[in-house]
Amino acid sequence: MNEKKCLGKEVSLTEESKHLKKFSLKCFSEDLRINTANELMPPYVEFFIDQDTEYTKLAYIIQAIRLMKNFKIVAIPDGGFIYKNFEWYTPLLSFHLTTPNDKDIIPFFDAMFDSLCSSDTTKLDDVATTFLKICDAFKEKETGIIFRMQRNNEKFTFYAEIEKNEPNYEHLVSVLKAGSLSLNEKISTDFTDVYCMSSSTFSIFSFRLKELLESIESNLNIILSNTEYENMNFYHLVRMKRREFGESPDGTKKIQEFIEENKEKEHEDWLVFQDRVKEIEMNFQENV
Repeated sequence: MNEKKCLGKEVSLTEESKHLKKFSLKCFSEDLRINTANELMPPYVEFFIDQDTEYTKLAYIIQAIRLMKNFKIVAIPDGGFIYKNFEWYTPLLSFHLTTPNDKDIIPFFDAMFDSLCSSDTTKLDDVATTFLKICDAFKEKETGIIFRMQRNNEKFTFYAEIEKNEPNYEHLVSVLKAGSLSLNEKISTDFTDVYCMSSSTFSIFSFRLKELLESIESNLNIILSNTEYENMNFYHLVRMKRREFGESPDGTKKIQEFIEENKEKEHEDWLVFQDRVKEIEMNFQENV
């Protein structure tokens, strides 16, 4: 990389940060809301996805997966883990390099920038819109499910990560299997099962992704928890409490008080979550 940022010193932007800034300004002009981003290793951009998001434009960024052989998209329909943000429950969608190298960072930002610039003249493919519809189907379902879609060389793969202690686990598995996903034992861990499907042919991958969406739309029936269950982590607990308290000013105050009163559990569960992420990411790196 070029010049590094130095705290307290005025230095020039790195080339990588210039390309991220250019992309960020383009996103702002297209009504795409960035939650957080990083131009250093590993580079990524994370968006909020809700009614204020220009979905069609976001789909064009997803479509950039066809152009890059080193591209990963991650969706968290239940939202994030940092509860200081007033939008912690808003669904998130992020873009990453699967095997980040310094030389790939600028092309990574430029590919996404170019996808927005060409949106008026380029036809939108089904994979991007189908992926967004799958994410939408799980909004406010509180399942903890995480989706990722990536391209490694010529192979396209869709993954769904499910916590094994999720009360709707068996139902979620049946829906995924009906959508032609199968368990990937090499990536799964003691805490999380990973189901996936893949193809080296983009048209077949698109067809199978539509099959999954049809299964979700026909079969998904999530029962939300109204009482705390054994080993319920803070991620699920705080969402249940948000429903209990409601979204009035008084309810918002109560949920913030609840988060403040349970800082210890939040911190402990965050550390556990980080360990799980490290384990599953290592499995992805070694088995994808």
